[in-house]
This record gives sequence, structure tokens and C-alpha cells, in this order.
Amino acid sequence: MSNEWKYALFNECLEKVKKTTKLSSLHYKKEGIYPVVSQEKELISAYWNKKEDLFTHKTPVIVFGDHTKVVKYIDFNFVVGADGVKILLPKSFLLPKFFYYWVCSLKIPSLGYARHYRLLQEYTIHYPPLSEQVCIVEKLDNAFVKINALKKNAEQSLQQVNNLFQSILKEKLLPKKNWISCQLQDICSFFNGKPHEQDVDADGEYILVNSKFISSNKMITKRTSLQLFPLYKNDIVMVMSDVPNGKALAKCLIIDEDGRYTLNQRICVFRNSKINSQFLYYLINRNPYFLSFDNGENQTNLRKNDIISMPISYPSDPNEITQIIESLNDLIEKEKLLVNSYKKIVLECEALKQSLLKKAFSGEL
Repeated sequence: MSNEWKYALFNECLEKVKKTTKLSSLHYKKEGIYPVVSQEKELISAYWNKKEDLFTHKTPVIVFGDHTKVVKYIDFNFVVGADGVKILLPKSFLLPKFFYYWVCSLKIPSLGYARHYRLLQEYTIHYPPLSEQVCIVEKLDNAFVKINALKKNAEQSLQQVNNLFQSILKEKLLPKKNWISCQLQDICSFFNGKPHEQDVDADGEYILVNSKFISSNKMITKRTSLQLFPLYKNDIVMVMSDVPNGKALAKCLIIDEDGRYTLNQRICVFRNSKINSQFLYYLINRNPYFLSFDNGENQTNLRKNDIISMPISYPSDPNEITQIIESLNDLIEKEKLLVNSYKKIVLECEALKQSLLKKAFSGEL
């Protein structure tokens, strides 16, 4: 590192940015004239058609997700999406791309869904002359192109594995001549969470069942005054609501033991004694029938009548059900091995990026 490198406080690096309209996610559109950039992971979250809401800029800007810590380099005009978007416009002594890479290199502590911009403001940037910034950006660009290509291939392979599993799942569950056809309500009872009320046993510990619990099977136990809803082994819980691109709608989980639970308002429960719960899980988890209600714009809410009226078919012979379950369980184990392998590549790509960024901003690249 040469003696020409200088220091500057974070706030000393930024120009003031004009205030602009922030579009609520409730108004997002799948198609439109102008891209919407939010604090979510995707570069473009949605589209919008009103030109007066467009944020225009002559030089590239950096978008920082106040809640998510997502960092984006934006070199096109866009509509600002929802709350939590911080637009950073570097001053002339910093190349926008150099500043972008520097922000990406920071290890900002996670505060959950709280705001993180105040943490970002505590950093001090160490930067070289513009000519050296150009060289650093060029080296990082070239390296990241190769790393991103490797990461993209791994992510595409992940998607291909998922597509293959879904196609085999569909084939296994395709109704046969001897199968029984009915509606979901014919084989199981249906319950759904209600607006929370004070419970008599206010000091007890409950397992909170929400979309995060169902998507990750991560148990969250807390002391709560929310309404108790007992669940039993082999009950199936499902997400009834989703935001655009949330990918949790109709996601299911089988409860593996009796317990003390409290349900989020938009979580439902299936309880059956007629067919194997594992088979029922395969039938309804992320089922295309449920996903067809997703309009892609506003929050999707599955209604009780839509859910219980879902047409299903299942073998009349319990042995056939057992064979299907065993074959699908075996397939899932093989899928997990492939998924873990590709996920490891993705993680290694991100680790390599961080290693290069560390070298770049310590003058070793």
C-alpha cells in the first residue's frame, strides 16, 4: 500500500441525494416501463409505469438495504421500492464502483430486521488515488466475472435438481385407475390460526409456528401471552399467505411430536387419519393448485374454501402408498446430497469474493 492512500469518514464520502417517491410493495407490477429497485436480493424487484416517480442520476449509485444489508450497484434510472432503501452517491474523489466494492467488503453485524445504516455510518474508508481505484476495480471486475459464472452454474444446477425432483414427484403422484379421487376436506380436518388473544396460561412457553418455522424447520420457543393451539404428531402445517417472490406460499411441514404451539394468523393445520401423513404432505406441499392463486402483485391469501376444495387422488392400497413414500424419501436423500454439493460451491464463491475484497482494500491486490 502506497503513502498516497487517504482516509475519510463514511458521511464525508457522500453527496446529498434528492428525495424521491418510495413505492410500496403492494403496488409492484410484474411488467411495466420502469424497473423498481428495492432492498431485496434481486437486482430488480418489480416494475412501474409513472415517469414522475423515476429516480434519475448521471453517475452510478449504490443502493443499500437498511433492513437487509443487501448492496447493489445501479447504473440505470429506477423507481425506489418501499421502505429501507438508502441511495448512496459517492463524491468525485471516489469511483462509484470502487465505493460499491468497499461497502460489499464490510462485515456489518446483523441486527435482524432492524435498521443497519447507522452501523454503516460508523466506518472509515481507506482509498487510493483515482488512477489506482480504476486498476483495483478492473481487477475485481475481471475476477468477479469468473467467480459469478461459477456461482451461476452452481445455482442453475441447483434449479435443475429441483426441477428434476418436481417432475419425478409429479409422475409418482399422477392418479392411476385404482386411485380414489376426492377433495381435501374429505380426508382431513382443517384448522387455521386466528387473531391472537390473551390466553389463560400466559406464562407458558410455546413454539411459534409461522412461515419461517415452516420454511426452515427452525424452532422458535418463547414465553408468550398468545393463544395456545396444541398440535400433535403427524399434523401438517401450511403457509396461507405470501408476499410477491416470497416463495413460502403453500409450504408445508409435518409436526414430528406433540407440543405446545401458537399459530400465526395465516397458518393452517391439516389433521387426518385416513391416509399416511407423509403421502398427504407430498400431495399438498407447494402444490400447483395452491400456487395458481398467486397473482404476483399484492399479498396472496389462500381462502379456506379454496384450500379444502382442492382435488386430490390417492391409492386405495396402503401398500402402494408405502412404496411411493419410500421411493420419494430415497429420492429426497439423493437430492440433498446434490443440493449440499452445489450450495458448497456457492458458499466458496462468496468466500473467494470476500478474500479478494480484503486484499483490494488493504492494498495487496
